[in-house]
Amino acid sequence: MMTFLRWWIDELASLLPAHVRRSRTPTRRLILALQGDGVSLHIEDNGRTTALDEQPTFSPITFDALAEALRSVTATRGKLPVCLRVRSSDGFVRNVELPVSAQRDFDPMLRLDLERTTPLKASDVVSSYLVEGPGSGRGMVRVRHFVLKSRTIEPVQRALAHAGLELQSIETLDAAGTAALPLKFLIGDTTVHRAGWTPGRATAGAAAILVLTMIGSYWVRHELALARLDTEIAALEDRAKQARPALERVRSAEADIARVRRLEQDRQPAIILLEEVTRLVPDTAWVQDFRFDGTTIEMSGLAVSAATLLPLFERSALFHEARFTAPIRIESGEDRERFRLQAKLRAPKRAAVGKSGAP
Repeated sequence: MMTFLRWWIDELASLLPAHVRRSRTPTRRLILALQGDGVSLHIEDNGRTTALDEQPTFSPITFDALAEALRSVTATRGKLPVCLRVRSSDGFVRNVELPVSAQRDFDPMLRLDLERTTPLKASDVVSSYLVEGPGSGRGMVRVRHFVLKSRTIEPVQRALAHAGLELQSIETLDAAGTAALPLKFLIGDTTVHRAGWTPGRATAGAAAILVLTMIGSYWVRHELALARLDTEIAALEDRAKQARPALERVRSAEADIARVRRLEQDRQPAIILLEEVTRLVPDTAWVQDFRFDGTTIEMSGLAVSAATLLPLFERSALFHEARFTAPIRIESGEDRERFRLQAKLRAPKRAAVGKSGAP
C-alpha cells in the first residue's frame, strides 16, 4: 500500500508547476553505485556527486561490511534518501514496439510481454523504459525496455534494511557511464519499507481521502484504457488482414505457442531442463532463444564472457558434449558477446536428479 501511495503522490506531483516540483526534489542523497559485483558509496548534493573517501569500495558485496558502513554514514551525516545507481550492462535491454494510444499502460504491457517472450518472470525483475520515437507502423512507437534482476540488488536492500534505511529509487547510467537516464524503475514488492511509521490522526485522515480518490481515479483510468485498447485492437486487426508483415508475426506467435504445447504435453523433463539452464547461466548472461528437440538443447543470447558457459554445462548432471554452433562475436553497441550453444542430454541412468545412494 505504501508503494502505491508513493506512486500516486508522484503522479499528482507531475501536475505541479516546474518550480514547485524542483523545490520538492531532494538536494542531498546517498548514492550506492554498483560496479560489477561490488558497490561504492557517494554523496550527491545539488547534483554534484562526491565519493566517500573514508568508506571503502565493497567488492564483492559483503552484507555485514556494507551494513556497517551505512550505519557509519547515518551516524555522521544523518538519514539521507538512498538511490541505487547501476550501469546499462548490469541488466538486459530490449526494443519493443507498442501502440502510442496505450502509452499510459506501457508498464503492465511490457511486463506481460517480458514473460511471454523470455524465460524471465515479472516478479523476479525490476524494470523501466524510454520512448525513443516513431515505430515502423502508423500509431506505433519504439520503446527501449530496461530489465534488472531483483537478486542483483537484494544484497544492497538487505544491508540498507539492517542499517535502518530504505531504497527509494534506482537510476541507470547511459552507455558512457556519465549521466543518469530519466528512468523510473518499478521497485514494487522488493522495496524494503521503514518499520514503526505511525501516522497521526490528521495524516491518517488525509491518507484515507487520498485512498478513496485514488481508487475512483484508478477505476476511471482503467475503463478508459480498456476502451482505448479495444479501439486500437479493432484497428490493428483490420490492418493485419491486409498486411503481410503482421501475418508473419501471427505465424511466429503460433509457432511459439506450438512449442510451448509440445513442452507441456510430453514432459516434466522440459521444465527440469529450463530450471537447470536457469541455474547454470550466470547473472552476467542472458538467454534470448531456447529450443529442445527431445535429445538436444540449443540456445542463443548475450554474455559478458561466453567462453565460460561451456565448462558450466559440461559439469551439469543433465548435459554433456556442449559446444558453440556459431563463432562468438561482440555485439555492436554493447559490451557483450553473442553466442549460440548446443548441448546433448545425458542418458537417463546418468541424469538422475535429486537421488542418492545405491541404484
